[in-house]
Amino acid sequence: MSGADFDTNALTATLVHAERFLAMHRMEPPLVVPPPAPLPGNDGWRRMGDALLDASLPAPLLLHLMGQKPLADAEVARLVAEAGKAPLPASIDVLARMADAFREGRTEDFNREVAAHREALSATFAPQLARVAREDAFNHLQPFY
Repeated sequence: MSGADFDTNALTATLVHAERFLAMHRMEPPLVVPPPAPLPGNDGWRRMGDALLDASLPAPLLLHLMGQKPLADAEVARLVAEAGKAPLPASIDVLARMADAFREGRTEDFNREVAAHREALSATFAPQLARVAREDAFNHLQPFY
């Protein structure tokens, strides 16, 4: 990697966006991107930003570029070669359509996307969805108020 030419302005612009992303990430948005299959303890769910970033720029490389985690040149070269090659999780597309419909006030489209997302999740996460439904029903009862 050493001795390679690069565009300083492009790197600076990238790092500005990375700083914004990290600032938002510190707010800990919800874990909305499911793992491919359920994991013990319901682990594996990810934040949208993490899933998008990992598909385009691996987190260890980003931290290295920002001076927060030094890496050996060979590891940097490997991560650069992998950058942008990871597939996006399938749920990102439906979540993006859902967010667009909500933002634009398209209620029917939003509801359709929510139903599609739930249906996609039900194939893999049926027990978890059943638990959520029971918890939601219990919360609507408000037995302690």
